[in-house]
Amino acid sequence: MVQNRSLEELDSAQLAEGTVADSSSTVDLSEHQANPITDREALQEETGKDPDELEKHPVKSLDVKTAIDLLLSILSPRNMGKCLIFLLGFMLANYLWCFLVEVYSRPTILKPRGPLPFFSNSSSSHVTDYYTGNFLPERMLRHYDLLVVMYYAPWSFHSRSLKHPFEVVALILRNHKNVRFVAVNCWTTTGECRKMYKIYQYPLIVAYSSTVHSIYQGEHSTDHLYRWIVNIRNPFRYIGSAKVLKKLMRECHLLVVGYFPFKNVSVPTGYRAFAASAMMLHSGLLEDEYTCLSVVTSERLAREVGIRFEGDIVIYSLESDSEIRWSVDVSRTAENIVEWVKRKRNEAIVKWIHFNRNTELMTEQLAELLKESAILLLVTPLTVVYRGQSDILLFTELAREYWNCDNNDLLSVAPIESKRIVPKVFSQEASKDKLACAESLDDIAKMDSCCRSLLPSVDWNMACASSAKYHWEDEEMNTTTKQRHKEPRRRRSHWTEQVLAATKQCIAVRNGSSSANSVLSRCCEYYERLFQHELTSTHKANLAKFNHDREIKLADLCTRGRLFEYMKYPVINESLHLFNDSHSIEGSIRGLRCTKRVENDTLTFVVLDSLHYHYFLNKWGLQNVQLPAIIAVDASRELFSVMDGQLSQNRIREFITDYHSNVISDDLMSEEDGKSRFVKENDILLEKPAALREKRIQVLERLTQRTFHSLIESQHNTSHDVVVLFSGGRWHSPSTIAMHVYHNTASYFSSSEDLIKFYVIDVTRNELPYNFNFDRIPAIVIFLANRTDISWKYPDGLPISQPNLLSFLLSHCSTRLRWKMALTNCGRICVIHNQRHLRKRQERLLLTIRGIRESLYRKEREKGLHYFVKQLRIVRRLQQTLRFALHQSEMLAEDEVNRLLHNSLFEEYLRV
Repeated sequence: MVQNRSLEELDSAQLAEGTVADSSSTVDLSEHQANPITDREALQEETGKDPDELEKHPVKSLDVKTAIDLLLSILSPRNMGKCLIFLLGFMLANYLWCFLVEVYSRPTILKPRGPLPFFSNSSSSHVTDYYTGNFLPERMLRHYDLLVVMYYAPWSFHSRSLKHPFEVVALILRNHKNVRFVAVNCWTTTGECRKMYKIYQYPLIVAYSSTVHSIYQGEHSTDHLYRWIVNIRNPFRYIGSAKVLKKLMRECHLLVVGYFPFKNVSVPTGYRAFAASAMMLHSGLLEDEYTCLSVVTSERLAREVGIRFEGDIVIYSLESDSEIRWSVDVSRTAENIVEWVKRKRNEAIVKWIHFNRNTELMTEQLAELLKESAILLLVTPLTVVYRGQSDILLFTELAREYWNCDNNDLLSVAPIESKRIVPKVFSQEASKDKLACAESLDDIAKMDSCCRSLLPSVDWNMACASSAKYHWEDEEMNTTTKQRHKEPRRRRSHWTEQVLAATKQCIAVRNGSSSANSVLSRCCEYYERLFQHELTSTHKANLAKFNHDREIKLADLCTRGRLFEYMKYPVINESLHLFNDSHSIEGSIRGLRCTKRVENDTLTFVVLDSLHYHYFLNKWGLQNVQLPAIIAVDASRELFSVMDGQLSQNRIREFITDYHSNVISDDLMSEEDGKSRFVKENDILLEKPAALREKRIQVLERLTQRTFHSLIESQHNTSHDVVVLFSGGRWHSPSTIAMHVYHNTASYFSSSEDLIKFYVIDVTRNELPYNFNFDRIPAIVIFLANRTDISWKYPDGLPISQPNLLSFLLSHCSTRLRWKMALTNCGRICVIHNQRHLRKRQERLLLTIRGIRESLYRKEREKGLHYFVKQLRIVRRLQQTLRFALHQSEMLAEDEVNRLLHNSLFEEYLRV
């Protein structure tokens, strides 16, 4: 007990001390409590315990040291490391998320694949394809005389289309070891070509020779590309006589002659510049083909043609035989020569329609020529594989005759000399090239050996004589009876099969394919060279070189003939006798250009290639025209006239004379002449059943330029009105919208096809006279029956709707149609209303007739009496018709209306 008591006292003492300590650190609540009893009750209600019990367990006060320890425990290095790791992880996750979002939100860019070969492996033997773009022309010019490079882009459509012609030309010229064809991919960014050159349009073909280059600007075709390379290889023509000079003056539109005598090993002064200009002037254009550069090396010939000094350059133009000499004050460089020749070439009297495909997508040459003057256009397919096309030669001579203003020549009118112009037949040239193919197949060395082996056993003087005096034995069987009655020719020394079989060399050559005649002709061709009994080493070297050159020449002729067959040119000029017409003085056009005072009235002669510029023929509706064709175009007179008949020199002269006399007719384009890219309306109608087709044709009919002309011209013989919609075609939106309204209106009048008909004409495909060229399309015009001088056009400011169109047609159509529409559309109320008006009109007519009959001046008014009597009969007939309609139906029957309108009384009433 004592012990327990002491413990209780100890606890009481500690509690008292704690209470005292707490009282010193707590706020005195007695100062703020107005009612301690109430607060005690509130505390009891809030805690649910007795306040005395709460006093037994007092709360310890917060110690500052404890708070600091707690804060230090929270901010311990371990906890701070965890927080730092968490923040770093959060930042890393945020960065990775942003990176993934950015990667997957932007487009994926793949690394471009490497360039691939553009040309096939089969052409690698004659075309070297640098598809990686690592190419510089200077590296290969050391090994080749001529380098032809095609810079292409693999994605370019034009590069792909030109790839095959480039391969074909390279294959044709593969025998020339000094010429190399190269293709370079100049689009890949890793190649040297892209870094070195800046090409804006692909493909680009350039020919390199030493330090000179020429850019191809011609057509993207095999024949034009082949002709350009041939001209680049042989830019000069050698003039050995005055006869050759005159021939070139006739064939070439512009002849440039340079005098360079090679007296010793050194090159003449100015020759290198002249040679470089010759290569630069050949760019593949059509006018380059007829710009000839030639060289004279003979001093005697130079004096004969009037060239005195070494290095002189003379130009002979087409319009006159006068010469233009190089100015001494200008330095003789290649660039100056090219500029001088091009300036003179622009003044030529024969122009060419073409455009540079490297820099142009279309050409304005035709529009510019028409602004300057009228043109005489020759449309013909150009055969560029061979020179000297007959129709071009004829056109050139007529241009020379037309532009010849020399007074001396004007006094004497002379025809074109047929002897100086020899028309070429390209089929014969191709047959000669085929013979070259047959000869090139044989080994030239073996043929040479065969001919030499026959020297002892053949009388060469008779065997190689002229065929005009001697003939073959087998030719006697082929000659006609008429030729046999002529003076007989001596028989040639014929080689038999036994003679040819006697030599081993000829057996190796023939192989059973070559006849004796062909072997003889080929040996006779080189008889002088073969007739050498002993050959020295020099002769053998010259012979080897000669055989090599001959082999290349035969290969060129053979490939040219094969190219002619490959191009499949239309053979159109062989049946034309261009130079065989007799020429009269009255039909001459010599100097006709000089007599014209107005500059725009003169004709400019222009040539158009129909093979590569067939677009113009499609545009003009001349797809079916016979080529070659002559067309006169004059923009000031709005004239487009095509010459009729077959091409000949007299017919062209007459056409030119008729043009200057203003008697040629204008050719208007019709829809039948052209081909539409879309299906024609008539073709659609033919595919439908006959009943629907007939019904649709009755509603609307299609017109062309020819049918429109015949319809309007014969309108005075028709008994129905004509309504024509001038449409802008299917592509024209306003015309398409108006077509629906026009078709519904035509269907509305379908029961009156004997009184009115509806037509449609496409003005974009049919050229109409000037009085039908409207400012706005679509346009609707109505032509009255039996009248060609009266027509009305639908107002431009009035919207095209069915009520407006019906109102326009009914207000301008014939009287008979208005009567029919009024009677046909009159209902029961309309009939009753009109009956009243007819009664009143009948009464007025009876009073008028009675007054005339009772009048004293009846004879003077007899004519008016007949008029009123006819009106009275018509009124009574209408009353009967209306009365019948009231009993039968709500409206007048169409048969009854037609019977009334075709009544003789009604006819007289309308005429009066």
